[in-house]
Amino acid sequence: MRTFSLMDQLACPRHHTQLTRQGNALHCDTGCEYPIFNEVPFLLLPDVEQTSDVMTNESLELARKLKVGMDTPLPRKTIDADEIDMRVQEYVAHTNSHLYKSLIGKLDCYPIPDFPMQPPSKSPIVLDIGCGWGRWCFAAARRGFIPIGIDPSLPHVLAAQRVARQLGVTAYFIAADSRYLPFKQRTFDAAFSFSVLQHFSRENVDRTLQSLAPLMKQDGISMLHILNRLGLRSLQVQLQRGFREGSDQFDTRYWSIPDALETFGARLGPSRVEIDGFFVQARYEDRHLLTVGNRFILEISRALTKLSRVIPFMDRFADNIWIISKTKSA
Repeated sequence: MRTFSLMDQLACPRHHTQLTRQGNALHCDTGCEYPIFNEVPFLLLPDVEQTSDVMTNESLELARKLKVGMDTPLPRKTIDADEIDMRVQEYVAHTNSHLYKSLIGKLDCYPIPDFPMQPPSKSPIVLDIGCGWGRWCFAAARRGFIPIGIDPSLPHVLAAQRVARQLGVTAYFIAADSRYLPFKQRTFDAAFSFSVLQHFSRENVDRTLQSLAPLMKQDGISMLHILNRLGLRSLQVQLQRGFREGSDQFDTRYWSIPDALETFGARLGPSRVEIDGFFVQARYEDRHLLTVGNRFILEISRALTKLSRVIPFMDRFADNIWIISKTKSA
């Protein structure tokens, strides 16, 4: 197994130049300095328009408190073996879907999904865009990947770091913006994102794809989740809001499949669609954690997904889809 160092993969998100570590900070040759908190690099750019002012401001405020050594409310570095991290308890419905609302504050285990990608090589590096508290990174590590998760929420990635240590999982986390990815070119064998790009404007999705493309190795595979405009649940929500395009920073947005294939294909390489499911984004493997009614919804989604493989036109009405792209030759 090859030796891996996160610091060897990083580059300045502003200038794309080499970063060197000096104590608890990273420096680039042009004078940028980025702090490191509990081994989590903080590589957000505060002077650009944000994808979410609320999330970024929370991160910047926590970073300020950590940097000057203020007392409360600083995050803990570790958690007990039988404890569920409080950040996960509080945000499980926010990060996993509204079907998990009944679990807020009541989790007795971490809802870690099955990772839908197979490792293309030995010890491949995968980027998780919008990793939250790290559930998909932990799933990827179990599958054999070396996962690096990025998220603009410093509290989320610090929680992910704590949970990784608690579970004994090797995964790496960075506070960063997907439009200004802080990595060297050709770092990743794979890229993944779930329930993130659906909240971005078209412009910010394009910036993310443009930032990601040079980081992918030749023949690298990206698997990026979006919402289908013609999905059954998607149509209901769009009808309720008068088919208004998302206007807030972190609003729900929908894609037509042809538009998605053209956009992702132009930036990343040849692309195809794969169905993730109907109606909801909750994971089938978590069904034992959910209420009876929500389990029923998951079973219907699973049945429709299986049926769509027999009746191909049904895939046009799936709500949750993957755009799977293969990196263009360098």
